[in-house]
Amino acid sequence: LRESRHGFGARLLPGVLEVMLAIDKGETKTIIFENLDDKTPAIRAAVLELLGRHRELASVETVARGVLDADLEVQIAAIHALAELGDGRATPVLVGALSNANPRVRNAGKAALSRLWSKPETPVQFETADEWNDYWSEASARVGKPIELASLKPLYVQPEGTYAFTHE
Repeated sequence: LRESRHGFGARLLPGVLEVMLAIDKGETKTIIFENLDDKTPAIRAAVLELLGRHRELASVETVARGVLDADLEVQIAAIHALAELGDGRATPVLVGALSNANPRVRNAGKAALSRLWSKPETPVQFETADEWNDYWSEASARVGKPIELASLKPLYVQPEGTYAFTHE
């Protein structure tokens, strides 16, 4: 499977990696990290979603780097994965997503923050970054050192002189 994974596209790769995780988690972790900076956005997004389901494979900081990606699908996948990981230290990163120009990214950020902080008996839901910042100023004392967007580097940087077409 290690050698044949290069032939799989973004649709099949997550399933292949899931099978590989069941067979050999240690070696598969290396393969997953090799795909985090793949030039194909769909591959990066698929790997981030996988990391969200397997908390033990990557740090929250690694997943948060996906929010800085130039591709919207990768950003959204990273936001969903951060919600899955359930680590409150990612709150500043998710609040930063609320300032994104794209409404899909903003909505994903709002949903992730609500999921992260809500309990069955006490839902937490705000509409604006200011409201979430106010909430965070009180809630931050309950978590460890927060992850700040400014301290992160993107998973993938488009090489100079190359162009990518995006669609919304």
